[in-house]
Amino acid sequence: MPAAIPIATLIVSAAGVGASIYQGNKQDAANRNSAYQAKENAKKAQAQADIDTNRANQKQTDAQSVLSKQQQDAAGTGSTMLTGVGGIAPNSLKLGKQTLLGA
Repeated sequence: MPAAIPIATLIVSAAGVGASIYQGNKQDAANRNSAYQAKENAKKAQAQADIDTNRANQKQTDAQSVLSKQQQDAAGTGSTMLTGVGGIAPNSLKLGKQTLLGA
């Protein structure tokens, strides 16, 4: 019987260590879950803040300046060229030296 007491003590202490390890693992998992939730909440808050900022600072079209530019263009000779009404100098279009075909 005297040998049974140390064995029982050993079993009880092993069970205590096992329970401590189990509780530590549960606590670690809970901490990871909390950190993940905090990170997700921060992302959502940042996204909502961006949406609110964009909503507050919406760009507005300047219809009056567009209309004014069209009216100014209509007053002169119209042009669909990207270079404007004056166009470009014909000499700047020449790529190489003059030949009989390109003269």
